Amino acid sequence: MLRRTKDSLHDGFKTIPVTSVFTGAALGGNPFLEIPGKSQVNTFMVRASQKYGHRFSFTFNIYPYFDPSYRLDWGSTCANAMSTATCWKPTCNVDMTIVAARRKVRQLTGQKGDLLWVGESGWSSPKSRTLHTAMARCATWSTAAALQEYYKGFLNWDLQLYGARPPDHIFYYTLRDSLNFGFLEHFGLIESCESEVCKLRSDEYTVTWLCLK
Repeated sequence: MLRRTKDSLHDGFKTIPVTSVFTGAALGGNPFLEIPGKSQVNTFMVRASQKYGHRFSFTFNIYPYFDPSYRLDWGSTCANAMSTATCWKPTCNVDMTIVAARRKVRQLTGQKGDLLWVGESGWSSPKSRTLHTAMARCATWSTAAALQEYYKGFLNWDLQLYGARPPDHIFYYTLRDSLNFGFLEHFGLIESCESEVCKLRSDEYTVTWLCLK
């Protein structure tokens, strides 16, 4: 990070935010994950926030889709998990995770106004090959209906949180399906650059062609 941000320390660049993106697993510590010799997230956060001050943004990718804590209902359904995973309300996964992140950031720095970004959040349909939780066995978890519910909630969310400052930025992932370390994931709103239609569309929708001469 020091090498990459060296030029941004000069005049004219001193207000540009600096960040490093972490998965939600980084929140699994006190306040952040710290495994000596393996994953020293807390040490990094302390040093980065001290080095860059108000410029440093604490950034986390939040994916209820991959949350390993979710369990199946009796059998192979997952209605209980879906009820908190695909929504954007105070009792839902995303909101509660951001609130927890805010509290952990304040615990680390002792300040209220630190930058907090959600670097990525999205839902996969169809099922991504990288899904290895119990939800991989639930037929409805990776449906287009689940993707629609999640994306609709994202669009309607006003960023307000219960009991915490809202995130300063949140980025939806993603426009097109993509490869992640060689494994195909289906978080895109459309399948590929060649796709003519969005995944989320009515049954009666037809592609409209515009020919310019």
